[in-house]
Amino acid sequence: MTEDNIVYKTREEATELFFLRCYDPEYRYFKHKMLMNEYNNIDKIIVNLKENLYEHLRSMIELEMIVNAIQYCNELGATAICVKKNRLHELGHMLAKMRDQDIQQFYKNIDSTNLEDIGRYMGYDKLKLTDNEYIESCKRYKETISSLSKIYSNFYFIYISYKLGLRIIPLKDSYGNPLFAAVSSDIHPHELKCLGCSDPATIQVQTSAIVNIIHHIYKKLYSPMIQMKYLELTNWGQSKRIESSYPGKAETNLIITASKDLPYWIFEDSKSKPKPFF
Repeated sequence: MTEDNIVYKTREEATELFFLRCYDPEYRYFKHKMLMNEYNNIDKIIVNLKENLYEHLRSMIELEMIVNAIQYCNELGATAICVKKNRLHELGHMLAKMRDQDIQQFYKNIDSTNLEDIGRYMGYDKLKLTDNEYIESCKRYKETISSLSKIYSNFYFIYISYKLGLRIIPLKDSYGNPLFAAVSSDIHPHELKCLGCSDPATIQVQTSAIVNIIHHIYKKLYSPMIQMKYLELTNWGQSKRIESSYPGKAETNLIITASKDLPYWIFEDSKSKPKPFF
């Protein structure tokens, strides 16, 4: 390997490159499928329990579906904000440091966000698209995020009650309908607060909708963009290796293979529509 094929990076730069190379936005999509499988086969995975315990476990798996879906929403929101701020190269840092309030505002304000700003969230200010393509794609994105926003809002307080210490319990009301309740954290801290119905059909349909929508957005828009940013930072695949030294008891060299096929849509003469395109 020649010296020209090696790129030496600072610790901070290398960390971000490692993250861009290894980040897998499909994980939560597949995790949802695993949770669905566990829900449908819990009596085969864990045997010889009483039926009421199986009901309890299924309710807790539904809770995991909700949390996974909301975390997927948070990742999407953080990615969109990174793109708008031209900080996609710092995606790992931004995911670690972004405030929940900023992501909540992204979803809360989406209906009033103009198409120009929608385009910035999509990275379209860097792409050469015709006006009609640009406008229609921005409208699709805005409508899609708006649909996510409504479910996100419904499930958010369940997510928070899980995230800040698991204080959620599955119960039934006086009519036998399932619901989630949590120990309250507001002005009545010793009371149980109903967080809403835990109807299995509703939860599975809505969480499935969330993960499928976000999976599609990443596949069509952000995953190619992340790949493109990684390639840009490694000299478009010409750099075969990235090296960086991390301090410790002894100097440790971290090495990552940088070679990757160039996507067809970066070439000027491509007959297809410019990608990423939502």
